[in-house]
Amino acid sequence: MKKILTATLMLALCLGSNAQNGSKMDATQNRITIGGGAAYSFNDIPDFQTIHDGSSSLELSVDYAHLWNISRQHALGFEINAYQSHLDANGCNIFYFGTGMAYNFRTNNGWIFSVSEGLGYAANDFDEHWDESGIGAYCKVGAHYKLFKNLAVGAEVRMLSAFFGEKTSYGEHVIHNIGQYGVSAQLQWCF
Repeated sequence: MKKILTATLMLALCLGSNAQNGSKMDATQNRITIGGGAAYSFNDIPDFQTIHDGSSSLELSVDYAHLWNISRQHALGFEINAYQSHLDANGCNIFYFGTGMAYNFRTNNGWIFSVSEGLGYAANDFDEHWDESGIGAYCKVGAHYKLFKNLAVGAEVRMLSAFFGEKTSYGEHVIHNIGQYGVSAQLQWCF
């Protein structure tokens, strides 16, 4: 995981250093964002025969946003999100892939503020008793600063609610919710 993140950071820095230092307010609204950070879940986390009261986790994400300018500083569009969270409590993962609506606000000095939310497919690798798939609701708020015309750095606060099914020994189907809240440092390639 560290090698992939390091290679991604190096690639983004190389692309950014080759980018022209054009106006930070140009129409580079579309973006690819790569990030990593920490998250915490307050829900009960299953670990085969044990239940943990919450879990910290490491998260990685890749997002693509395609936006249309509403005005010089406002843009609206859609975003595609891919997210993985590795839980410390049980050593398992939560995966999310989905799409949603995205909004950007740009300032005159290079700051980009963004909000997005969406729905998608969520999965886990907890154990054989869980359905291992379900629905996820994803929401995030971020602030990024454009270093160059095409490269921005920043951070986002994220929330993922993943709803998974479990079949009990009595044959009942029970739905579980695992909510995660996290902070992610990010690199954005704007185009």
